[in-house]
Amino acid sequence: MSEPNDWQARFVRALEVERRLAPRSVIAYERDLRGLAEFLRHHERGPMTLVEADRAALRDHLSALDEHDAPSTIARKLSSIRSFYRFLQREGGRDDDPAATLRSPKQPRKIPTVLSADDTTRLIERPKADPPLGLRDRALLELLYGAGLRVSEAVALDLGDVELEERQVRVRAGKGQKDRVVPICEPALRAIRRWLRLRPELAARAAATRPGDLGALFLNCHGGRLSVRAVRTLVGRHGLGAGVVSSVHPHALRHSYATHLLDGGAELRHIQELLGHASLGTTERYTRVSLARLAEVYDDAHPRSRRRTSSAPHGSGGPISESSKES
Repeated sequence: MSEPNDWQARFVRALEVERRLAPRSVIAYERDLRGLAEFLRHHERGPMTLVEADRAALRDHLSALDEHDAPSTIARKLSSIRSFYRFLQREGGRDDDPAATLRSPKQPRKIPTVLSADDTTRLIERPKADPPLGLRDRALLELLYGAGLRVSEAVALDLGDVELEERQVRVRAGKGQKDRVVPICEPALRAIRRWLRLRPELAARAAATRPGDLGALFLNCHGGRLSVRAVRTLVGRHGLGAGVVSSVHPHALRHSYATHLLDGGAELRHIQELLGHASLGTTERYTRVSLARLAEVYDDAHPRSRRRTSSAPHGSGGPISESSKES
């Protein structure tokens, strides 16, 4: 049987070769396992290796993490641990899986960041029409909101994925997911057409150095494919310039797309198809956004709402004073 450290090395190799994970993901798995190994070396019942650990020791590790890590971080580390022990059992490193029945911490339900229609318009219209980068940014923002794309989907688009005559874009899904076709709104179509007229100016810069990027829809200033990090940066910059919330990010446009569709009367299952969600439950979180917004409208408008009654002076529609009660 292999030594404990050999199993860690074999697991990392499997992540790289079999699952073909990105280098940063592999590093995160390694870091999570090192943290567990360090904990086990100083366990109160005596030092033990990753291969020797039992369910109780793993639970102790999760309890220790709970003292300083957020639930989302603990859930990620537990995912790494589960993957390792599934691999260990599958490859004959041990007969059982001590992590199989461990439960992830309950995650707080966060309401997605949603921009108002006015804020969305200000953000999208913020890029100047300076060619070619201003036109590129405008087309990108129009498409992120007008088609509800993930930022990774937007930067992965090639020229052939946009069908201007049919007014649609083909979104290439990730591994295990299906491609989908999403309609494009008229403002996004106009912005994309303007960008495409000047795109060759940037593409020419990469003809010799980056031939693999020549088909990318969105290019950076050097003519290469625009990166996810660059999109996050430019969305944040335009958000600040437009006076929108300082923490605006590309996914906020996707959240806004879905919520505005729901507010406009679109059916939830149609929104699910447009967003490419595998589960309707994922799409249902946008109903919570709409309900939260309705609650704000109620609090602001209804004469008996908590917000109005707590702030209104007596005699102006606020709470009835003792002296004004009917006997």
